[in-house]
Amino acid sequence: MRVSISSGHTANTGAQAHDGTDEWSHNERLRRLVVKELEQRGHVVKTHYRAINKSYYSAMKKLAAEIKIFRADVCLELHFNSASPKAHGYEFLYYRGSKKGKLLALCLSSTFGDMFTGSIQPRRGTGILPRGRVNRGSAYLRLTPCPAVIYEPGFASNPKEWGILKATLYGQAIAIADGLESYCHEEKCSGY
Repeated sequence: MRVSISSGHTANTGAQAHDGTDEWSHNERLRRLVVKELEQRGHVVKTHYRAINKSYYSAMKKLAAEIKIFRADVCLELHFNSASPKAHGYEFLYYRGSKKGKLLALCLSSTFGDMFTGSIQPRRGTGILPRGRVNRGSAYLRLTPCPAVIYEPGFASNPKEWGILKATLYGQAIAIADGLESYCHEEKCSGY
């Protein structure tokens, strides 16, 4: 399987966690673990970074072109949510109308939910959420040439969820790899 992965936002930016950690820095640690886990399982992984000093849409067009050149089977962008200290729940975002994107989100949500049973619950229903053209993250989900998911494992503004997210980076990497492989078994990805 060929996987494109990125830490959402650009260096030292993004939402703020309860303790002030920025989204990009936290997700860079998670990204490294996911890449290592997938490569140990024999998959080809490439990290793609968002262009600096470009509008969101321009950065996503450039990122999508790079993912197309790489010939990714799937792509995943790592994030976390931040709102009030009481906000809670995980969600996996996919582009509305993308059956493969929805299946990828379901596979990731399933392995993630199995790992966090009893601690972090889905934000809504199964934890998967379609995004339309005007929703947050829609350009990434719509422009990429393969099924794409935005990974939002919980609210870092919630002290309890942030503590869990920080303490389970390796477990999240395993859950992500398991979810991607589950999807690939269903879709018979290239080289798999």
